Amino acid sequence: MPPPHPLLGPLAGLVGSWTGEGTGQLPDQPSFVWRESLVVEHVGTPACSFRQRTARPDGSPFHAEDGWIRVPPELQSDEPDGRRQVELAVTSPTGILEALSGTLQTTEDGFELQATSAMVARTPSAGHVTDTRRRWALDGDELICEFWMATPINPDPFHHLSARLYRDA
Repeated sequence: MPPPHPLLGPLAGLVGSWTGEGTGQLPDQPSFVWRESLVVEHVGTPACSFRQRTARPDGSPFHAEDGWIRVPPELQSDEPDGRRQVELAVTSPTGILEALSGTLQTTEDGFELQATSAMVARTPSAGHVTDTRRRWALDGDELICEFWMATPINPDPFHHLSARLYRDA
């Protein structure tokens, strides 16, 4: 595998396999839990691919996502605080497709990535998600992944999912 692209900066620390637990909630419904695995790879360009899979407590499949985190060279400037512009493209078998933009901020032991949807598209039978937001925070070998979404019934984004993952040995 080629070395990570220099523009990836702290995202290079995300490359590898991660596992952990997550919790979620929907308005007016009971909360739920899952087990999550995440694999992040780079291909030598300023981008990382990711593959996320979840399982219910009984081990049965629950949810999946595939995507890319890009650090587009044309959007970068020499920010003194180490901040970089990022873009995410995320798909899931639910028929939801997200295009997000945001920032990647270097921290002492990793980074914090925050992104908001620039576009949410869906297949004809997919749920009516109108807006998404994501936050990933890497602190050494611990990764926090959070997700907010909005729907026509709940037009203000609400905190839907949170997972705490640890780097696999």
